[in-house]
Amino acid sequence: MSNRTLVSACIAGIAATVVFTALAASPADAEDVVADSSNHGMLVAAATASPTAARTGPQAVASLPRGIVVTGHDGQPVSLFASGQAPIRKSRPGKAPATFTGLKAGTAYTVVVGAESLGLVTAIDRPAVATRLLVHALGAAGTVTLTWKYVDLKTTGGSAVSFMLSATSPSATSISTRVARTRSATLSGLDSTALYTFSVTASNSAGKGLSTTAGMTKTLAQLAGPVPPTAPVPTTPAPSPTPTATSAPAPAPSTTTIYVCPDTFVEASGVCRKTMAYTYHTVTQTAPFSYHSQFIQTSSTWRDFGTDWSGTTCPYGGTMHDGHCVGWDIQGVTTQVKDDPPSGWLDDGTSYVRDTQVKDAPPAGYADDGSQWVRTVAKEARVVAA
Repeated sequence: MSNRTLVSACIAGIAATVVFTALAASPADAEDVVADSSNHGMLVAAATASPTAARTGPQAVASLPRGIVVTGHDGQPVSLFASGQAPIRKSRPGKAPATFTGLKAGTAYTVVVGAESLGLVTAIDRPAVATRLLVHALGAAGTVTLTWKYVDLKTTGGSAVSFMLSATSPSATSISTRVARTRSATLSGLDSTALYTFSVTASNSAGKGLSTTAGMTKTLAQLAGPVPPTAPVPTTPAPSPTPTATSAPAPAPSTTTIYVCPDTFVEASGVCRKTMAYTYHTVTQTAPFSYHSQFIQTSSTWRDFGTDWSGTTCPYGGTMHDGHCVGWDIQGVTTQVKDDPPSGWLDDGTSYVRDTQVKDAPPAGYADDGSQWVRTVAKEARVVAA
């Protein structure tokens, strides 16, 4: 999107033009504000539900990306089970929370502490960035409406994503609100003489997504303009206008072509980008058994080993008795015993096995930047009013 975009508004009954400048997202660039001429109604964000009482005993929460944290386990073994995957266990979690990472986002895991099942917990990624942020100035003083787009994905928690909306200004108090299950919200109480930066940030239990921001270049007071004076009441009827020749039609409004990123793409350093969180598949690894030598006693006999060989000590750990060495004659065999599975591995009866989450290949058109998949495209032309 170009660095200046028009948003139509209607303030105090007077048509006005709101000019916003798209700012860089934090911590990465986000979607520009785009032209919009609709007159959106006011939406008041619904209050979120009151928190329930804290649950005592073991608890499991998907509180980090592709991870589950189990607390209150009291040192008992903690295990995760998922369809089509090998169990994941922490046999001795100690006193610290049992943390499982590298899980498959969007997969439901049954969490078991000791012999108690805590139910299903779905591992998720951080939410994606919200796009297509639009800011509309309404007729109510100090009020704007924000609308945006966001796609609910199973891998990021589905509809269990909330949005933090904020308006910040170096010369006025910041205003913010949190909403869920909606793609629009109203911010009221803005200072009509201040320039604000608006932002929308998606979040879930695993963390926050990137922020999309847009900044004002005119205050709400400047957009409203001066109030027109009241016309005086005429004392006599106005004379009829003298017929004149038909005037020429008004010229059509002029237009200009701008180059912006396609929908769902975000401009970053002049490049249109779209990101996608990694997906993974399970690979089963095997390793041959390892063994160690172990002496196994088969019998023991108390016997006389004969006279003292050195005059002071007895062989085989025996003791002197009437000039003879006596003691236990231990009989047994040395055999090879299979070792316990290495940490993170299981014994399936024929070999050691473990399941490993391996990152999938990038989807068509995407590249791997080391932390996510990224797709870049060129800007496209759009015709807008000059």
